Amino acid sequence: MTPQESLSEISRRAHALVEEQYAILNQEILPLLSNECIRVLTRESWTQPQINYLKEIFHQDILPVLSPIGLDPAHPFPRILNKSLNFIVKLDGKDAFGRNSGRAIVQVPRSLPHLIELPEEFAADGRAFVFISSIINYFMTEIFIGMTVLERYQFRLTRNSDIFLDEEETEDLLRAVQGELIHRQYGDEVRLEITHHCPSDLEEFLQARCDINRDAIYRIPGSVNLNRFSDLFDLIKDQKYYFKPFTQNMPKMLKRNKSYFDALQKQDILLHHPFDSFQAVVDFFTRGRH
Repeated sequence: MTPQESLSEISRRAHALVEEQYAILNQEILPLLSNECIRVLTRESWTQPQINYLKEIFHQDILPVLSPIGLDPAHPFPRILNKSLNFIVKLDGKDAFGRNSGRAIVQVPRSLPHLIELPEEFAADGRAFVFISSIINYFMTEIFIGMTVLERYQFRLTRNSDIFLDEEETEDLLRAVQGELIHRQYGDEVRLEITHHCPSDLEEFLQARCDINRDAIYRIPGSVNLNRFSDLFDLIKDQKYYFKPFTQNMPKMLKRNKSYFDALQKQDILLHHPFDSFQAVVDFFTRGRH
């Protein structure tokens, strides 16, 4: 295969993998969680009491840290942070400064949690969780006062995070690595994820502004960035949903002999990490000579 053919095949398989991931999430994991009375609520299912509670959360904890960017000649398309969650918003009307940009970007700060749990009185049966992105999406009109929010869609841009260092030419390696760690957040664009119902005109707008190839665009049938679901199980904290803890093995020969040298005089001992405990190596240096 030529390099281009290899890249095309990688793209095809990556798209298929993403489709399979979201199929498992939407068709298997979420229904199974729902059967256990653990629900991730979508905006369409919110009750009025839940909306009132989430509106208070939005105004107190979320809105103060949001910095929407209107896209106009004075405010060009911003540099999107690597793997950050963003919204592309289509607007109608003029802002407080009399500008009619038509589009805006809302960047979701990483300081915000991915999920919040509703209090018991708002969860009805079982436990209920809501994505911060869903809250921002629902109350988007309250970010752009005086304007009409026509459409809004999530998107995420993945950048090349490789670090390139010439150690022979670098006088201060620590400073060089620190500098590269900052720049890796703004490396070359390699993947654009957008919600599956985003219209083609906004998709083409993002593609052009992000300067990315068509085959690097992924339409996502659900919440952008599956890693956000890992917070759900940290919030649940119920051991019955986790795999049983794995206890690493300590070889019997090392348990029976106080001196590791006595054990090794009888036979060699092979340690297979991580299944065998690395504590044996630590003990060898700290008390193996005694």
